[in-house]
Parts: sequence; C-alpha cells; structure tokens
Amino acid sequence: MAAAISHELNQPLTGIRNYARNAFYMIEKGLGGEEDVKGNLRLISEQVDRAAKIINQMRELTRRTDRTSAGVDINGVVRESLEFLLPQMRLSEVEVTLALAPDLPLVWGDRIRMAQVLLNLFTNARQAMDGAAERRLRIVSRRDPSADRPVVIEVAATGWASPSRGPSFRTTEGRSRRRGGRAPGRASRSGCPRSSGRRGGL
Repeated sequence: MAAAISHELNQPLTGIRNYARNAFYMIEKGLGGEEDVKGNLRLISEQVDRAAKIINQMRELTRRTDRTSAGVDINGVVRESLEFLLPQMRLSEVEVTLALAPDLPLVWGDRIRMAQVLLNLFTNARQAMDGAAERRLRIVSRRDPSADRPVVIEVAATGWASPSRGPSFRTTEGRSRRRGGRAPGRASRSGCPRSSGRRGGL
C-alpha cells in the first residue's frame, strides 16, 4: 500500500516540478509568450488538484472511525478501489478485466472497510504476478442466491490456482429478513466482508 501511495503522489509532484521549471525558464530567458507561461501554470494547477484527490482518497481509506454500516453499492467500491491502483497496474503491465453484475442488490457493511479489504486483495494479486510473462487480473462480482452472503467478489490472477472465491457480503435484503434492526454474523457486525481465502487464476 505504501508503494502505491508513493507512486500515485510522485506522478503529480514530478509534473508540478517540470511545469514550474518550464515556466521559470521561459520567464528568465524571455522565451515564449504570456500564454505559454499561463499554460504551464494551468498544468501545475491540474496536478495540484490530482494530488489533493489522491490525498483525500487515502484519508478516507485510512481514517479510523466508528463502525458505520449501511447499504453499499459494492460494484462502486470495486471501481473506486481499482481506479486508485490502476497506475500501479499499468506500471506492472497488468491487463485488468472487470465483469461486474449490473443488477446486484446493496450489500450491508462499512464502505471504508470494504474498500480497504479490496485494495489489499488487488495489491496482493498484482504483487503475486511480479516476474510472470503474462499478467492478467480479472475481477468479477456476482450473486449466489443460495449463499448466506449472496454477493460475491471473485479475483483471479495469472499464476494463482483455480477456481477463486473472494469476499462475500450480506445484502440489505437479507439483513431485513433476519432481524429488522441489526445484521447478524461476524461480517455484518464489523462491517467487513467474509472471504473464503481461496485464490484463483487465469
């Protein structure tokens, strides 16, 4: 996780440094026009916004809060977690495929803790593929109506055994049926998903 944060912040910081140097050089040497200098300053502002977004994302993912369980769009959490790691995936030349079921119900839990679990899972998958000739990561969300926690996230990576079943979640529907006010089970009380611990490959 520390490597991912470092890489993500290093990109906008490098851009800020380079654009600032360009603007300073133009002013010092009398090169270019006012619009050229403004263009570099505009790019600096964009990189600052990008760095701020990264910092805010990490603040949300790492802050310690009281457990706040609610209905969560798990596909949205998958996309947000993956978006944060995409630069690392590209740097590692990992081909990422998403196959997210469009009709999943809301799941019950803590959104931040879910994101932390998924970030760790995706990061572990990327690291497991270091040195592999082909690097493919496939992330699937689906519904298993027969399961106690019927919404399942599957993560398959080159080099892992097959098949896989990753974190699973109780839905808000299941929570209401079991007990109107409180979700039973270890995963519901903590706001974290339950995982089978098995890994899957491509």
